[in-house]
Amino acid sequence: MSVVRQQAYKMFPRVGWYATADSVAAGYVADVSEFQDTMLDLEDSARLWIIRAATAAADRERRGTTIDPTLGRWSHGGPSYSDTTTLTYEQSGIRLTVWNNIIELAQRRAILKTDRALVKASPTATSYDLDMETSGVGAWDGTSHSSSTSSCTPTKSTTDSFSGTLSLLLTATGANGYVRGPAVRVNPAEQIYFPIIARADVGTLTYRLWDATNSAYINTANDIVYTGEEYAFFDRGPETLPAGCEFVQPHFLLTGATDIAVVDTMFGPYQNGARVFDLPSIVDEPSKLKLIRPCTFREPLGTANTYAAYSYEWDGDKEIGFDYSLSHYARDVLSNRIHMNKALPMRPIWLSIETFDWDAEPLNSETATTSLNLAPDGPLMPFVMHELMKVLHSLKPDDTEAAEQLAYWERMTAVVTVSRPKQIERVATYSRNLSRI
Repeated sequence: MSVVRQQAYKMFPRVGWYATADSVAAGYVADVSEFQDTMLDLEDSARLWIIRAATAAADRERRGTTIDPTLGRWSHGGPSYSDTTTLTYEQSGIRLTVWNNIIELAQRRAILKTDRALVKASPTATSYDLDMETSGVGAWDGTSHSSSTSSCTPTKSTTDSFSGTLSLLLTATGANGYVRGPAVRVNPAEQIYFPIIARADVGTLTYRLWDATNSAYINTANDIVYTGEEYAFFDRGPETLPAGCEFVQPHFLLTGATDIAVVDTMFGPYQNGARVFDLPSIVDEPSKLKLIRPCTFREPLGTANTYAAYSYEWDGDKEIGFDYSLSHYARDVLSNRIHMNKALPMRPIWLSIETFDWDAEPLNSETATTSLNLAPDGPLMPFVMHELMKVLHSLKPDDTEAAEQLAYWERMTAVVTVSRPKQIERVATYSRNLSRI
């Protein structure tokens, strides 16, 4: 919470500031640089709140009483401090409980937008993890879904991803090491489309498909071999599955003994004509899914069937109510399923998802921190400033500056709903020629 308040002080200094004291005693905070020979309005400033966020709850908030400009001390009228070693403090015109409400309301309004690949969901409680967004590597290291490894160690990376927050990092421990992922159920002899986004950080990455039913590789002529260090789209398929093939596994081969590769996400596998898809767990409420977005990767690279990952463009957005409907159903893992009015094309498909900051990272305790972007124009601070100005304006309705700030942040946080234009009904009109008799 404190990092959010500190950013708010920077954006509107009238509400408070933060500093490091020279010392703290039972009844005061000493800070010569702030209070000695100060130009502060001593009477008004002294009555503000002393917030010491890094201390225990009992010492966290006191109402100030007097400022001694000679000694540089700010005294309080509450119980004596028990913690006199923590020196960071804030001077705030708003008490902590109000700040907490402001930040919580802002988080419940701040929307985080992301695009995630549409991948096949597991019918069990253990995720296939085809979008790599599950923490841990159980679906890749042999723990679940018949996955296996040989001379290669899979881990998750939080610092190297093209989409989402995680990626699958593959580190070879010997020549021709591989990771064979989850066995995904498919229909025999049908066409599937199973592309990925990946890169070869060191050496060579080969993307293959394994027929887990017949214990054989699928169409090895379609294997994609890549040595580029930039993220690429591997356009694998559509291709027809062998007779009897009921389970397919993605297979990542590292040629050299010290090779390293990163797999960001997979798409699908999509089967020809499919119209029903289960949504990933991030879409736990129907309102979070905004668009289904087929795309096309335009910039080919030197390797066959590879394209620059950054070269995709949207190709016909699908909207709820027009192109698909959502339904809830009882399931251990997922709560939503989409029904397409028409089959989706056999091409990579993204889900445009909106979640609230509160869902991702609730700051419901004073010691909580955030990895969220706190820039003035970031996803959270405009909402914090809007809620703050609403409080300040209610306390001082005649304060012109607060009213102007309220109007500004209200415009900054206005939500504009964009929807497909309604089709105009052409109503036939008929006229009759009437004549007098």
